Amino acid sequence: METSAVSDPPLAIGTAKEFVETICKGILSERGIPLSGSEDIPKLVRMTREAIGLSVPTKTADTLHKTLSALATLTQGIAELRGQLGSGHGPHPKAPQAPPEVAWLEVRSAIALGVFLYETHRANASVVP
Repeated sequence: METSAVSDPPLAIGTAKEFVETICKGILSERGIPLSGSEDIPKLVRMTREAIGLSVPTKTADTLHKTLSALATLTQGIAELRGQLGSGHGPHPKAPQAPPEVAWLEVRSAIALGVFLYETHRANASVVP
């Protein structure tokens, strides 16, 4: 992803979405949660978040809710940009090209999200069925 952010921004954006999807599907698989195959990325992230048991003390629940809502918005943005500027769909030859800065935003967001989910999954591995 990082290598292609400058040389091929659409590839970087498409790969960023696929990275998050792969992390989510891997975590859900390890936890024995079946998938229908029709889940979009926001649903995969939501399912993963629930599966890894993201919870905090009551006094911080509102703040966590806001943070997780921002996480949901981030995942929706990754999915939408992939469709608009990424490599996921064959674009029209005259479609605007994503600048490297947008690709970097997508790549870094996907890395942050993927690492967060995976580290939380590993930290809560004792609850895996």
